[in-house]
Amino acid sequence: MIKSINELDGFFNSYNPSLGSGKLRENRLDRMRILLSELGNPELSYKTIHIAGSKGKGTTAIYLSKIIKENGFKCGLYMSPHVYDLRERFSLSGEFFSLDDYLKAANELEIVVSKLVFDESLGLDKPTTFELYTAYAFLLFKNTGCDYAVIETGMGGRLDATNVINPIASVFTAIELEHTNVLGETLKEIATEKSGIIKDKTPVFVTNYDDEIMDVIQEKADSKKAPIYKFSKEATVYSNFKYNEKNDSIDTIISVNGQDYSLSMDSISSIKGFDSMYAFFITAMLGINKKDSIDLSSVTMPARYEEKPLAINQDKIIRFIYDGAHTPLSVFMTMDTIIRHFKIKQDESGHEVLRGEACLILSFADGKKIEEMLHILVPYFQNVIITGCGSFKKSNPEEIYKLAKEVSPSHDISMIEDPVKAVTRAMRRVDKFGTVFVIGSFYLCAEIKNALKELGYES
Repeated sequence: MIKSINELDGFFNSYNPSLGSGKLRENRLDRMRILLSELGNPELSYKTIHIAGSKGKGTTAIYLSKIIKENGFKCGLYMSPHVYDLRERFSLSGEFFSLDDYLKAANELEIVVSKLVFDESLGLDKPTTFELYTAYAFLLFKNTGCDYAVIETGMGGRLDATNVINPIASVFTAIELEHTNVLGETLKEIATEKSGIIKDKTPVFVTNYDDEIMDVIQEKADSKKAPIYKFSKEATVYSNFKYNEKNDSIDTIISVNGQDYSLSMDSISSIKGFDSMYAFFITAMLGINKKDSIDLSSVTMPARYEEKPLAINQDKIIRFIYDGAHTPLSVFMTMDTIIRHFKIKQDESGHEVLRGEACLILSFADGKKIEEMLHILVPYFQNVIITGCGSFKKSNPEEIYKLAKEVSPSHDISMIEDPVKAVTRAMRRVDKFGTVFVIGSFYLCAEIKNALKELGYES
């Protein structure tokens, strides 16, 4: 019997974590349907919204669930990966369920899985970790009486474990080159995989895409007779953004279907601001939102431009900013936010760098567009520490260090693979009221948080 969240985490991790390729991946949906059937098909117990994309899935999903909650509904939220706590994957509009709720669903799942054996024609004889995560989320949301569930894909869409639901909407966020070893090496191939979540006559929501991506989504939607709603075309955002000193937010007016709504958004992150408007547009078009005004300014997300002050002693406070940005577009947006909120100066070579005490702890997992992202980030930081992403995600600090030195040879760039030593060095490099930025991977953010705990700090 599973008696704690740690034991639940161990249960998930005791199964094969890989989605694999070939037989296993091609049979993913058949495997999921068998598993869910054994659980009584919990995914049919509530309305779902399905989200796919390369970046912005998590923030859009959280905002969608918050708006649904604000309208009086109980909304489950399934996301990946978790950063600091397993329960981040399965929440009630971003808030944890009770421990009893988590354990009840866990033990129901464990009993079913212990008796389940897939036919060898379907690949592995037991579910993978991600398949179990997905089935568990569906079961938990059923058990707790959710009216809605916002479901984020793990990878791709067409053969993702989540693609067994019949949603009321298919939502697409930014699409970039990612997971090219699995999803394909071109934007067209990746968009094709992600467009696989589109269902018959089900509304499709998109942001702003170039023609190559939009053509793929349009073709898939047409084949399914699914209407498409484009944010930039269907919604009007008034340009009179106003800063609200009372709750440190940006207030604006968004018009959908001829009706004006008041929206309060995060005043810091441009990424969060856009995603909150996009989520609001979706709920308004679906008829879920009935409110004239919504305040989303206080919504927080782990490692999505997450600010945490850390008191070193009475005289020294260091601000940590965590961001799991790991694609060129997301890194660009993160750097844009930093530039807008931190002063810039010219260094001795005439390059623009952050003014004041700032240090960047950086790492990227293998398979990412590392060189392109280094060119976006590294020139702005005079102090950079390259480290690893931890044992769960492979990374190559030596290669990242070599590339970073080529990008900015005059900057103070070092490589420290041990996260405890890396964060210790970073704190020494910034004076009181300095800032340590942790960017490049959700796994890196978790590693640095754990390192601070190991050093006796709670950030």
